[in-house]
Amino acid sequence: MYCSNCGVVISSTTEICPKCGVRPFRTKAYCYSCGEKNLSKYQVQCKTCGTDLDAKVVSASIDVDMNASWFSALQLPPGIKQLMVKFKRE
Repeated sequence: MYCSNCGVVISSTTEICPKCGVRPFRTKAYCYSCGEKNLSKYQVQCKTCGTDLDAKVVSASIDVDMNASWFSALQLPPGIKQLMVKFKRE
């Protein structure tokens, strides 16, 4: 991904560009997909790659322990969770 203000390569999880300090997608000076400089701030699509410059990319990072049982992933009240563990043992 590229900073839409200065064109430097940034991580898709970056909240502020380390070079210019602008949040991603605040400007349209550069295409965030290919890094090409845009000539007009009113440009809707990148002329090089066709990316929609008005779209906002949303990213999320979720850590999941694939070895954990699905019971442990449930957000249940403590009493219910203990009851389930008790029945699981029996």
